Amino acid sequence: MTQALQARDPQAEVQVDIAAGEVRVASHLPRETVAAAIREEGYAVSP
Repeated sequence: MTQALQARDPQAEVQVDIAAGEVRVASHLPRETVAAAIREEGYAVSP
């Protein structure tokens, strides 16, 4: 997931918490672009 997001924004900061099932992303990309990248990797996105 980190690689998929950083392919779109190399400066993105991605924190994945597998135990909590959470991802935090700091990026200049619009939220929907980030959400689409996460969905493409096979993960659900919550509002």
